Amino acid sequence: MHEKLQLIKKEDDENIISNLFCYYLKNNKSLLDDFCERILQIPKDNYSIKREVCIADKLKKDKNAEQKKDENQYQRRGRIDLWLESDKVTVVIENKVKSGINGSRHDLESEATIDQLVDYCRFSEKQKGKKHYYFIFAPNYNEIETTTDNKYSHNNNYIVIRYKEIYDYFKNHAVQIDEYNCYSQFINALAKHIYTADKEMERRFVKAINKAKNSSNT
Repeated sequence: MHEKLQLIKKEDDENIISNLFCYYLKNNKSLLDDFCERILQIPKDNYSIKREVCIADKLKKDKNAEQKKDENQYQRRGRIDLWLESDKVTVVIENKVKSGINGSRHDLESEATIDQLVDYCRFSEKQKGKKHYYFIFAPNYNEIETTTDNKYSHNNNYIVIRYKEIYDYFKNHAVQIDEYNCYSQFINALAKHIYTADKEMERRFVKAINKAKNSSNT
């Protein structure tokens, strides 16, 4: 899988990585429960997990939502990457994979992205009587700030979890997965995103040199 993703240049595709997260957690209930407890650190409960939960229609019907936003705007930012829910809890997870490491910051501080995160909070808060949690999964090479000088207090609710922590967790729990061959390739795909910016630049530089050496030897 890792080799295939590399071949088609999809190692940085947020949708594919999110699909893999959902697949392995959804198909292994004990893994999902343990992941919620150890990585998300949320209360034990009977959680379900879904991909790309669309919030657009509900928000457009909300009298308190900003009615002036057109339908295309809602559709563009109206899907939660990973949605977990139980009778007592809702969980929003935004997966922010980004291939570039030259820029010092992700686009998380842009007004459009902040609007998106706030909309996710609004959607979650419609589940009355439940506890709400918000997370951002981010590569270690991306600098993300969710609390400094943001326009919306909702953004302060998000907790950033780094890919290194996620990678270590899935790597250490490989024994729980039946189809280990595919799972090991999933782990290798995650590994690309566990380095700091400096380490990632060094890794790519070494990779480029080795590739040049191999080409000269053929």
